[in-house]
Amino acid sequence: MFSRTTKREHEQEKKKREHDLKPKKQREQETLQEALSKPIDSSNKGYQILMRMGFEGKTLGKSCGEGSTSRGLKEPIPIVIKTDRKGIREKMIKSSEASGPQECVLLGRFQDKEKRNLDVRQTRSDVCLSRKACFNLDSLEGKGPEKEYFWPWHVMKALKEKEEEEIDEQEPTEEEYSQQLIEITKYLRETYFYCVWCGTRFENDNDLKESCPGDTKVSHD
Repeated sequence: MFSRTTKREHEQEKKKREHDLKPKKQREQETLQEALSKPIDSSNKGYQILMRMGFEGKTLGKSCGEGSTSRGLKEPIPIVIKTDRKGIREKMIKSSEASGPQECVLLGRFQDKEKRNLDVRQTRSDVCLSRKACFNLDSLEGKGPEKEYFWPWHVMKALKEKEEEEIDEQEPTEEEYSQQLIEITKYLRETYFYCVWCGTRFENDNDLKESCPGDTKVSHD
């Protein structure tokens, strides 16, 4: 015969073994739900603060009379745990599919616009990197800029101010950024055998062609 204490220990050990056999995600979920299901007692710091503020252990908030739908909270607001890595876009896709063709068209337009904006930001970022590389390599060779937009804007501005010349401060268009990237990339590859996306200066043209995937961002993805 086992004593009550020994029996309880055996039951706890059995429960622990069963718990450990479950998948980690399931164990975490059960542990969380068990913790959330326990009522907050008077030893809880938050509970003690509420009591000092006048909470009497009944409800939170005001009830507006017997006929009113407004009632004080008797239970804490439930916590919804997000267990996946899906974001807002996933919900939008599911919602649009459920709503019908018109919603799908709107979603498609939104996705196309987001992709265009992403492409524009990527192109501008690549132009900035290319300009910095061009400036550094030209400076090492003691050369000036091949064209004004081959070097970073702030460098060109400082040079123009020093020479008391005006500088064009107008923001390039999307097409102009794309064209600038093509020209700077070509200059760097032909003059210095340098690839912005590889971040490498190759020994010669053959080494560049053999080791570098291509002259665009896409070819490096």
